Amino acid sequence: MTFPIPLIVGGHSIKELQKMLEEQGIHVSENAKFMLENMPEPKGKETVKFVKITPRELGFSSPATLSEIYAKARERGFDLCHASDAVYLRLADKDQLPGGWHFIGMQPIAGSDGSPDVFDCGRGGDDAWLDSRWANSDGRWGLDDGIVLRRVLFPKIHRPSFPKPHLKSEPMITFSSDTLKEALIELCNTLCPKGGTPLKRGEAILETA
Repeated sequence: MTFPIPLIVGGHSIKELQKMLEEQGIHVSENAKFMLENMPEPKGKETVKFVKITPRELGFSSPATLSEIYAKARERGFDLCHASDAVYLRLADKDQLPGGWHFIGMQPIAGSDGSPDVFDCGRGGDDAWLDSRWANSDGRWGLDDGIVLRRVLFPKIHRPSFPKPHLKSEPMITFSSDTLKEALIELCNTLCPKGGTPLKRGEAILETA
């Protein structure tokens, strides 16, 4: 799998994700299994662009803590992954090279021993693994450690709804034929040339109209 890559993630329960890993023959370490069972439930489906970046590419010149790396990543416009993103990335990365590993840039969650951990995706020989990596706040990460982060391609936009204006219906104004005729005669008398009685001038125009 070549980064950056867009993936559709979300919409599955934790149990469904565990079954998908099993069906594809993905090896899951014991600690990663514990993390899967205790991670937040995945949210709804969304299309996400995943990028792989190193602390060196973020501008670090010496090993940095995870909090420092995340702060710099956010400044560059990246988002942290959801814990469940690790499963979708592991399932999609079918052609990962042997010996290749990258950790998921996510909020650490407790492992089986209570220590903060993040997911780690890699391939040992011919076996694809979903593993974990210790993420203590004091630990420092190498300059060339691969970190997977997310950028949402199509975020959900909240469109505020406004109440429809209440239009008060007004009664329709009607005119009788006699009233309309009188108005037209008065108008014609005003516009017609002088001469003769006004009423006859108006009536004459109405008769020829």
